[in-house]
Amino acid sequence: MQKLINTYPDFDFEQSSHNSPQFLAFAKLFKTELKKQLESIGAKIDKVTVGHFYISGFFTKGDKFYYLSWHNGDKQLMYRTAKHNKDFTGGTNQWVRISEDLASQMVLH
Repeated sequence: MQKLINTYPDFDFEQSSHNSPQFLAFAKLFKTELKKQLESIGAKIDKVTVGHFYISGFFTKGDKFYYLSWHNGDKQLMYRTAKHNKDFTGGTNQWVRISEDLASQMVLH
């Protein structure tokens, strides 16, 4: 995550009617860094979607699913339990600071 933090310290992009090239580059790096973080705790990305200045998706650890969401300008990543990779209502929202130790901050049940 350090490369992401160093390259995009504010996590804030000027919004327009289309995702900017800068935001799309951020999203690509975000997914790469998130994958590394999750792998460090034995989890893996199931599906990630890049929307209009937001990123959301699902990851798994063992047989459990989790939903994640980040919005433009947020310094934290929201995650919660999910029943499957189409469960957008899931459990209670939890927040984790986007940092070099993002994954180790997560409490996964």
